[in-house]
Amino acid sequence: MDSLKALAGSIKDACTVPGVEYNNDNICNINGDPTGRKSSLLSSASDYARSINIEQQQSHHSNVIRAGSPYSDKTVSFFDERVKAKSKSKIDRY
Repeated sequence: MDSLKALAGSIKDACTVPGVEYNNDNICNINGDPTGRKSSLLSSASDYARSINIEQQQSHHSNVIRAGSPYSDKTVSFFDERVKAKSKSKIDRY
């Protein structure tokens, strides 16, 4: 979780614009008046960090196979379908 906070901090630092101040995810001008626009990048980063935290809490309470496991139905694969078919046939033999 500390690494996620560090990531969010570095994203916030990278998005800092001179003369612009961030206040509760609203972008404020140099006088501190909120313009009403939401910083979508910062919001996305915090939403992502929150979702990872929730996912980690849920995995402690149930027997969840992580998405990186070759035996999981939720496996996200960037490999060619032929490679996927070969690996499935190897798994079936065991």
